[in-house]
Amino acid sequence: MCGAIRYRTRPHRGNAYVCNCHFCQKMTGGPFLVEHCFSKQEIEILTGEPVRYTHVSDGSGKEVYLHFCRHCGGHLFLTFQRWDDGMNVFTTSFDDPGDVRFDPERLRYLFLKAAQSGTITPKGFQAFEGHCEPADGSPAVEHVFDHHSLNETLEVGSEPHSGGCLCGAVRYEADGQPEAVVICHCRSCQKSLGSGVNFELLWRPDRFRVTKGTPSVFRHAGGSGAMLERRFCAKCGSALWLTGARFDEVGVFRGSLDHPNRIEVSPETAIQIFLSEALPSGMVIAEIEAFTDHRRAPDGSINPGRIHANHWRIGDGSDV
Repeated sequence: MCGAIRYRTRPHRGNAYVCNCHFCQKMTGGPFLVEHCFSKQEIEILTGEPVRYTHVSDGSGKEVYLHFCRHCGGHLFLTFQRWDDGMNVFTTSFDDPGDVRFDPERLRYLFLKAAQSGTITPKGFQAFEGHCEPADGSPAVEHVFDHHSLNETLEVGSEPHSGGCLCGAVRYEADGQPEAVVICHCRSCQKSLGSGVNFELLWRPDRFRVTKGTPSVFRHAGGSGAMLERRFCAKCGSALWLTGARFDEVGVFRGSLDHPNRIEVSPETAIQIFLSEALPSGMVIAEIEAFTDHRRAPDGSINPGRIHANHWRIGDGSDV
């Protein structure tokens, strides 16, 4: 995101995935990871050197390696002990994600059983309850939905919300429900997290506290042009929360919560912004007010929004 690391790839010929597993949620801070798969020989790092963090997969017991920028926390690649020639690119780190394909022949959806509420699996795409290649050799459980399928799973709990990074070096708590849920598709959020969208939870500062560690801070302009301060873990690269010049709240990245499904995503709690910058795989949730760009104009006035009657996949080019 900061430009310290640059790479180039050969034309993409492999698979692509939207992965909802707990590791990808915790790592990105988003609801899922969007990745396009290459071999190591197809990627050349031009400048800089990423940090590598090693994570042991709960499912396979094998090591997964996250490569990220030490300066901004930008997520770049995943490599694997299980597939030693593979090098998966965080799709949002491309200068133009539109250069790769997001169609049903290329893109698969993984780990539906772990998906966050408010996420949508689109119709016509291969989708799997777990991995499409289970580590234990068992058959994959596959779906192809004939409609856009919204996950509405909710968890109940009265204790403070807790969360933190993948490695546990940084932990936080937040009290009660957030003031709002901002579902943001802007390129700034995409590149900051490595997820296709950011479910940002706005808590008042007096209801949010760090309980362990000190995150790194990267300062940059957000989708509105105003300055943001994004926090991430320098050890494992996990995206955590941000603060900004245009709002008083702490914007917690929902994927960093221990129990993200305790947060309700509904027309009463959420808005959707920056549809103009969404990935082709981006999904717009029916009945939640949506905005082409930011909800609030630079002069403080409220931009006109729209409520869509049906779930809508951006890449389809129409909400009908």
